[in-house]
Amino acid sequence: MEKRPSNVWPRNRTPVPEGDEHGRRERRAGDAVVRSIEEKLRETEERLRATFENAPLGIAETSPEGVLLRVNEGFCHIVGYAREELEGCMFQSITHRDDLARNLDLFRRLLAGEIPHYEMEKRYVRRDGQVVWAHLFGALVRNRDGTPAYGVAVIQDISERKRAESEREALLAREQGARRQAEEASRLKDEFLATVSHELRTPLNAIVGWSAVARMHQFEPAVIVRALETIERNARAQKQLIEDLLDVSRIITGKLKLEITAVDLRTLMEAALETVKVAAEAKGLQIRSEVAPDVPVIAADFTRLQQVVWNLLANAVKFTPAGGRVNVTVRRLGNEVDVCVRDSGQGIEPQFLPYVFDRFRQQDGSITRRHGGLGLGLAIVRHVAELHGGRVSAHSEGEGQGATFHVLLPVTRPPRPNTIAPEAGGSLDNRDMLAGLRLLVVEDERDSLQMLGDLLCAYGAEVTLADSAARALEWLGCERFDLLLCDIGMPEMDGYALMREVRRREAGSGFTLPAVALTAYGRAEDRVRALSAGFQNHVTKPVEPEELALVVARSVVR
Repeated sequence: MEKRPSNVWPRNRTPVPEGDEHGRRERRAGDAVVRSIEEKLRETEERLRATFENAPLGIAETSPEGVLLRVNEGFCHIVGYAREELEGCMFQSITHRDDLARNLDLFRRLLAGEIPHYEMEKRYVRRDGQVVWAHLFGALVRNRDGTPAYGVAVIQDISERKRAESEREALLAREQGARRQAEEASRLKDEFLATVSHELRTPLNAIVGWSAVARMHQFEPAVIVRALETIERNARAQKQLIEDLLDVSRIITGKLKLEITAVDLRTLMEAALETVKVAAEAKGLQIRSEVAPDVPVIAADFTRLQQVVWNLLANAVKFTPAGGRVNVTVRRLGNEVDVCVRDSGQGIEPQFLPYVFDRFRQQDGSITRRHGGLGLGLAIVRHVAELHGGRVSAHSEGEGQGATFHVLLPVTRPPRPNTIAPEAGGSLDNRDMLAGLRLLVVEDERDSLQMLGDLLCAYGAEVTLADSAARALEWLGCERFDLLLCDIGMPEMDGYALMREVRRREAGSGFTLPAVALTAYGRAEDRVRALSAGFQNHVTKPVEPEELALVVARSVVR
């Protein structure tokens, strides 16, 4: 836009005739006024120029077409261009494309007189390509006839504020996410504890109830047999729940260990199928099993791998309606073995499928659910498979479409090719396996003490009972025994202290009394502590009667 030079002032004065002193004085006075006005204008212009150039904010003058007419150093610093590069270019060329439409609309409304001024937060694209946030205040200078002369924009760099806001929003989002996770974890915990309470009380109710029924009908053999079968079945169910909880605790703490041996998957499948056979027959399910002939013996933990297959089969049987089908296949896929369990049951909802292997997660966690359980089985399956270097997956077409589970295990060379797990244990039905053995049993709970005594006597042993460590030491001081079976958790002197005292007394005698720890403490460190105290073996409660008898027999042989 063309501008009048600032040092020119219009002088429309009437010539004064020579010799007119009054006129000359008027002319001198007029010249003085003009010089004073011009001086003030120069001072004002210099102040305005200094303010324009030295302002801490960016200032730009723009033509109605959007051309940058004049910019100060503050604006140059904000956008990273030299003055010569900016003056004469369009402001649109340095405006971020996501803010351009709004900026043009506000500028158009300003030119049209719809708004007196405008403010906006916008982004400029610097010369180096970086994006800078700015607050812009725009106003319009008009000519005397009212037409737009040029726009004036004041720009403030707000990048630091925007970064702080972004960090604050990100922090708030993380905090909200953490809060949601904590609330979800709390909800799952409450739901899980309610489920645990329900699942543990259910078999306990049957045990207590049928114990009362047995007492009331003690002379009716058929009722007694039915009561004992029910009590045993529910006690085993409760034991399995406790084992699952302990396994999950070991998983969380990283203490679930594998005992690697050579495993024949055919033998393992037969053992796993045998455990669910009765439940499947009760529902009229068809179970088909096929192990491909090229499936090799692999290096694995037989017991843990059997637990994996049993969990998958138990789930398939549980969630498949009467008359349904369960197919189990084992085949080799290159360097892996694929164990696949497929059922025709209720299926898995798509939204739950990604969480099917998570701990404490169940598709239906309500009190009206049709199937019991803690929701731990599949979490154990995944972890055991991963400990073996394998992986798991689940597939379902949706509710009512059945489910398919795959466990892929690596084919690795067994440590002892000629050894097939598990170790043969001999006949567990031999009721005379403890005949002739004198056993000292120490247990502070009288019911458990009497039960152990009767149980071991049933296998032919001569059993002496002690209800405290002090009483056991009295017996050991006057009698000789073939084995000590001792509880760990006892008042005053626990099983560890008792065992250390026994070993101290034996020092120099040439005799070592075999000892087995029978305890509810089932962690790996508990077993190590028992062995360090002097026990030869460590058995976790509740123990199977046949298993306990076999452990006692083997400990005496050793």
